[in-house]
Amino acid sequence: SHSMAKTVTGMIVGILVGEGLIDTEMRLVDIFPEIPTRDKKFPDIKICHLLSMTAGVEFAEAGVVTETDWTETFFSSAVRFVPGSRFAYNSMNSYILARVCERVSGRPFGSLAREKFFAPLGIRSYLWEKGPEGVEKGGWGLYMSPESWGRLGIMMMNGGVFMGRRILPEEWVRESTVERAVVPEINGNFNYGYHLWVSREGGEVLFNGMLGQN
Repeated sequence: SHSMAKTVTGMIVGILVGEGLIDTEMRLVDIFPEIPTRDKKFPDIKICHLLSMTAGVEFAEAGVVTETDWTETFFSSAVRFVPGSRFAYNSMNSYILARVCERVSGRPFGSLAREKFFAPLGIRSYLWEKGPEGVEKGGWGLYMSPESWGRLGIMMMNGGVFMGRRILPEEWVRESTVERAVVPEINGNFNYGYHLWVSREGGEVLFNGMLGQN
């Protein structure tokens, strides 16, 4: 998958929110106090801004080809606008969320995802590419069968429950599908929630990746 992987990362964040390890109002600089920042707007970036693609950080997916320390490059990048004020789709927001999950839980993102998400869904055959820091990419690079993706859709339709087992907190299902950012209409009939696309007309949410992945 390409950007459909972002929705999985958002769901794993939601599980940790339900466990009290993450609050969407947490600031990035408080989670990673040892990493220096350059732009005076960067300290205002919160978890909710990463989830809603409103952080505004310039370091994006195209830059990962030449960079090896993705986290520090993200923190040292310019911020184009006041966080939360505009929509700017950026795959690195998802990668940083994977790093956040590691930091707050004290565990590798991959093992966290396996134990709390994939295994409870009965998904055993999958692969998530890692970046140069040894962390799953978060925003792309997740290999999984169409049947497995279908399980995620069924789970969401059932309010976070799959085959009688709760995977996502019910509150997170509601929170993630609330419109958080207005997307230019040229991009289609969906605005953005928390790592999900939300129909402008209501009632539909979309996992989306390039090359027709929906």
